[in-house]
Amino acid sequence: MPVFLALCLLSMQMDIDVLSAATMWFALRVVYLPLYKVGVAYLPSGVWIGSGVCMVSMAIQVAETG
Repeated sequence: MPVFLALCLLSMQMDIDVLSAATMWFALRVVYLPLYKVGVAYLPSGVWIGSGVCMVSMAIQVAETG
């Protein structure tokens, strides 16, 4: 969460549009928690990896523009 907030604040400061990646990251994290709590096999790992990909996408967008 701290890295996500830092990337969001940096993107706002630098006027970079990372809304789609940030929204997808948030949605995947919301989906992850119930899947993990219920104990669904394998699917939470895929959702967690997907949220990581969104975070990397945000970082790349910030780094390219900066």
